[in-house]
Amino acid sequence: MTIFFVLSGFLIGQIVIRDFSTHPANYRTVLSFWKRRWFRTLPAFYLVLLLLAVVYEPRKIVLLQFSFFSQNLLDHYPFFFREAWSISIEEWFYLGLPIGLVVSLSFQGNLRRSLLLVIGLLGLVGPLMRVVQFRLHDPSLPEFWFLYIRGTVFCRLDSLARGVFAAYLSHYFPSIWTAAKRVRLLLGLAILLLPLGFHDYLKIVGVAPTELLAVLYFWIEPLATFLMLPFLSTYRRSPDGFTLAVTHVSVIS
Repeated sequence: MTIFFVLSGFLIGQIVIRDFSTHPANYRTVLSFWKRRWFRTLPAFYLVLLLLAVVYEPRKIVLLQFSFFSQNLLDHYPFFFREAWSISIEEWFYLGLPIGLVVSLSFQGNLRRSLLLVIGLLGLVGPLMRVVQFRLHDPSLPEFWFLYIRGTVFCRLDSLARGVFAAYLSHYFPSIWTAAKRVRLLLGLAILLLPLGFHDYLKIVGVAPTELLAVLYFWIEPLATFLMLPFLSTYRRSPDGFTLAVTHVSVIS
């Protein structure tokens, strides 16, 4: 799922850069961005939520939380409709990124600097909130990682910010973005495998897999995807039947 967040941040970052480069930084531009995002995600989400509400009859407070994507901002994720944990992270990202850009642009008026500022703030929120969650809750709980770290909104925004930073580099510094892209692809693949043995490594070196793991584990995976993106985003295949089919499904989904 972390890979998806980085890819989503990369896509949304490209859209935001294009929108704010060609339109004024005001509420109309933000509303246009939101409408395009919401029409792609909210109809299907609310349809499934309605069907599940009819079948399982959850408490009203739970339905209210899901209706406004507040079910996993910081707290324990409900067992009802657990598959929706990632969409709330995406929706809050859709809200925060353009608002942050508009606020920053109102002070300094430079899109590149404003974008870096917002990326930096979003990148700090995730690690800081993972530390807070670790200190507020018992990490020995069986589902601690999902309920309070992996599945909460503010703990995962840095993964999306990494994708936006990738979009920033690809747009403003294309030569840097594509330099040594094959080497970075291999390095990214190697780093992607690192978390598989991370617990054992920390035991060997004598570091308890606790707060350090809470911060670093969800920082390493986005880094791996970030390194692979220059190659993957510029990779092209000949237009055979398989490529056309995959492209068609990707466009309409």
